[in-house]
Amino acid sequence: MEYGKVFGMNALNALSKNTAAFFVQAAIAFGVSFLALVGGIYFLPLDLWQRSFLAMTALFVVSSSFTLAKVIRDQQEAATIRVDLSALSRTLNRWHGQPDVAWDTSFGHFPNQYVDVFCGGL
Repeated sequence: MEYGKVFGMNALNALSKNTAAFFVQAAIAFGVSFLALVGGIYFLPLDLWQRSFLAMTALFVVSSSFTLAKVIRDQQEAATIRVDLSALSRTLNRWHGQPDVAWDTSFGHFPNQYVDVFCGGL
């Protein structure tokens, strides 16, 4: 049996990795857009306090964008791991000759019957 079929991994997970070229493109796009924003704020005919307000707003938008991207990534990873653990539970149930049971993966731990298999009875 293939590893991906046993542990619930699918082709989507294998294909979702970013290439180095995509990473460079994203980094350059971020750098250019941020420099254009800073240059626009600098060259606007405004008073110092107005430029400062725009600069602080721009920094807040950038930092909150990073935070939002991290939160979305963490939710997607958690959903992927939960699906993989569910598939692993079904596979281990079949391996032990037990019927498939619904296992709530939100607790993040294996049922007690698998502690002996993975931890040597700890």
